[in-house]
Amino acid sequence: MTRDDGEDQAQPLVAYTDGSGTTADKVCGAGVVVYRGGEVILEASRHLGPGTNNHAELSAIRVALAITDATGLRDRDLVIRSDSEYAIWCATSSAEPSPSAKNAKIIALVRAAMRGRRVRVEWVKGHAGDPGNERADALAGLARLRCTGATEHMLVDRDGVARNARALTIHQPWASLVAQGIKRVENRTWSPPPEELGPGDYLLLHAGKTFDLDAWQGALEIADHVGVSVPWLEEMRRPLATVRSIANRTLRATASRGAEARARELVPFSAIVGVARYVGGLEHGDIAAAGRWYVGPLGWALDEATVIEPVPLNGAQGLFRVEPSVYALVRARWHEAVLG
Repeated sequence: MTRDDGEDQAQPLVAYTDGSGTTADKVCGAGVVVYRGGEVILEASRHLGPGTNNHAELSAIRVALAITDATGLRDRDLVIRSDSEYAIWCATSSAEPSPSAKNAKIIALVRAAMRGRRVRVEWVKGHAGDPGNERADALAGLARLRCTGATEHMLVDRDGVARNARALTIHQPWASLVAQGIKRVENRTWSPPPEELGPGDYLLLHAGKTFDLDAWQGALEIADHVGVSVPWLEEMRRPLATVRSIANRTLRATASRGAEARARELVPFSAIVGVARYVGGLEHGDIAAAGRWYVGPLGWALDEATVIEPVPLNGAQGLFRVEPSVYALVRARWHEAVLG
């Protein structure tokens, strides 16, 4: 054993814990990150089902005790840092809770897990930039999004509510513009069936396989009109101008293929590229709400758009459901993008 190894073994483990929840009828989660000598050695993200935020905070402390025990670290000094004064008091107070008291069971479990171990519980200010606290918070939020009541065709919002999620094929560059939150309306000739997609539900943004020269040109014109500069869209300005400048049909087709090749380098095709939340429908007269991106006759207003790592997939007509394995991958990548 080196001197550094010895010093490392002498240092206490530091576990940051956090709970994420709202009210008793919503799902909650616990997050834990454990450091040894400044290095992360363990992480946990546990879905807890329905419960309060206080229950989640106490559960997070219990998880920290459990994972350090299970990994052979029970004999190490352990410092637990929580941003919940309530959880700290419950874990360390000598007062015995009444069996009928709220959270009595989890309090008893936490105290039992601490018994016989060298554990100190400290308060840390939450959401103040402490890396350990911020990571535990993210892990707790991720756990809360794992809603057991959700089917494979749903996503779970930040409040722990399972929402319908349906895919829609959109031509590029519109799909990526929506995913980036630049274009906040999708133009359609029909309204979504309310049983498939209602206000608050999620739209999986599927970029179609077809290259549409006119769509790219139209997107550039609208971006110019509204004063928005999108770097990857700007990259297409010269190839599109070259195509427009050629009168000869054969040469124009060759230039168009070059423009298409460049577009496929810039943005994904035949893939789910993002997730957005459906707000509701727009009709003519609502142009002010959506700006120049709305051309009608009907518009689907969208917000909370998030770009995800592309999930390759063939498209379909109208709203469609994807295979459970695809939903699982989209869900994982969306959670990662949302929670960081």
